[in-house]
Amino acid sequence: MSDRATPGSNDTLFLAPPGSGARVGVDRDEDGVRDAADNCPAARNASQTDGDGDGVGSACDHCVGDANASQADADADGIGDACDAG
Repeated sequence: MSDRATPGSNDTLFLAPPGSGARVGVDRDEDGVRDAADNCPAARNASQTDGDGDGVGSACDHCVGDANASQADADADGIGDACDAG
């Protein structure tokens, strides 16, 4: 099975074990990349750009300039702790 989906199609396929939370055949943001392989499944980003190489797509990264895989944002200002001026 390809990681590419056809936007707007109904070709959903469930292959994940029950209770795992994984939805292998779903492309929620309809960017053509299935959620299981999408580095930002909640925002369209067909290019899968990850500017800082932290595994989180730039489209939903709280700190695009610095790697911060946890996306920690202690003060909830929308800027990741790795980029917060303090």
